[in-house]
Amino acid sequence: MKIINCHIHTFTIEHVPNRFLPLRLVSILKPDVIRKPLSWIISNLMPFTDRDVLDRYINFVEITANKSQLETFERVKGYYPRGTSFVILPMDMEFMAAGKVKTKYENQLKELIEVRNIYPELVLPFVGVDPRRTNILNLVKSFVLENSFVGIKIYPRLGFYPTDDRLMDIYAFAESRNIPVLSHCSRGGVYTKEVTDEMLIHPVRGKVAKLKPKHFSHYFSEPQNFKTILTQFPNLKICLAHFGGNSEWDSYLEREWHPEYTNEEKSWVSQIIEMMEEYPNLYTDISYTAFHSDRYFPLLGIILENTAIRNRIMFGSDFYMVEREKISEREVALKVRYALGEEKFKMIAETNVKRFLDID
Repeated sequence: MKIINCHIHTFTIEHVPNRFLPLRLVSILKPDVIRKPLSWIISNLMPFTDRDVLDRYINFVEITANKSQLETFERVKGYYPRGTSFVILPMDMEFMAAGKVKTKYENQLKELIEVRNIYPELVLPFVGVDPRRTNILNLVKSFVLENSFVGIKIYPRLGFYPTDDRLMDIYAFAESRNIPVLSHCSRGGVYTKEVTDEMLIHPVRGKVAKLKPKHFSHYFSEPQNFKTILTQFPNLKICLAHFGGNSEWDSYLEREWHPEYTNEEKSWVSQIIEMMEEYPNLYTDISYTAFHSDRYFPLLGIILENTAIRNRIMFGSDFYMVEREKISEREVALKVRYALGEEKFKMIAETNVKRFLDID
């Protein structure tokens, strides 16, 4: 079996804004002389914190502080069988109103080229796209056509809708070249720190109320936002990452279902399944979500019995974001593999990912 993890990150603390974490923790926790003692105190003198929020922040900085993307990649590579390949998803966070980024986004992409050159058989880099970046189409073409990047990543929660007019040329380019697009699609994750009046015009709902950024950002990633894109670009392969996210899987499992529910009231899991049944080029991945709790494994196994969509569900982990959880990347990956069995795991971790990426 040739495993392909379709969703990991290697960006470092140099690539995130200085207010990426609350209370300016990026700056506070970066020095070893502060971070390491605080980590020891939490682990040894506060044993009942169970890796609480502060502990997870420390772990995030521990992985990324004073390290290169190469070092981060070699860490995740060590969790998987030899020969495993990884889709690396950069993020352009310069427009999320969270302060300054020390290293420019273009340099983040150039560093990925260096990692790929060292591990050409293992690294499958995507280009992260924010429509607010000047000349973004030219940047995409440069890294796809001249540097052999294999896909495009968007992260709407940073403060834009996937239907943004400035993305249309990028979708058209991707469709013409059979380049896959992967989008964040869950209620969790990074989010813009400000909500502007322009953002209040939702592509499906119309005018929406202004909320705090953390809650308003859900609007950006709603599955229904992608319907017009899938209709306008019928041959474009799009992956809605995280299969809606763990909170939506909890909702699917715990909440009663009523036929009169509107589309907006349905769990994002239900919405994505229905959309995949309608649009043959729509994919999803289980990154972070399946790593969040093994209570989701029975549901995932049953969903994979749906012959209409099973060939478009992919394995991904969301490393290193998943490192915030209680157990290691290797342990959860093995749990997923064991729970699904070799046939289903091979389907989501090899066959489906190869189809999405259009590789042999």
